[in-house]
Amino acid sequence: MAPGTTAEAEVIHRAALETRQTLLHDEHPDTARSLLALGRTLLGRGRPEEAEPLLRKCLERQARAVPVNPLRLADAQGELGYCLTSLRRFEEAEELVLQGYENLRATLGDAHQHVKRKSLRLRELATTCEEVPHHVTQRATRLERATFSLEG
Repeated sequence: MAPGTTAEAEVIHRAALETRQTLLHDEHPDTARSLLALGRTLLGRGRPEEAEPLLRKCLERQARAVPVNPLRLADAQGELGYCLTSLRRFEEAEELVLQGYENLRATLGDAHQHVKRKSLRLRELATTCEEVPHHVTQRATRLERATFSLEG
């Protein structure tokens, strides 16, 4: 395994998750972060079917956290949404990506770089496939226009 590869990252993230589950507990925020990191790595390796249950667990834990960290919640919502897009489950993906975008926007404001980056990812969702339902494309485009109009 070559250093710096996604295969190496997967091994490292799996080990980190196992360690955190052993030393901490399943509800600990760092365990959720490990779930997210491993899920992202699996997505990057083209394995959304394996990433989905990890990202769902991460989202569930972020939503139950006390206090809820809106940035981590938005990250988990967005990542699961992108995973579902890869699995061509556009309706569910749309809801999660938009929730993540709105959480990020409410927390950081329209002009923040992370909000603008999320808007670009909305565009990716809208153009991922010709089979995306028309209302998904319209809604993502409206949000994108609203965000970019704030820049000018």
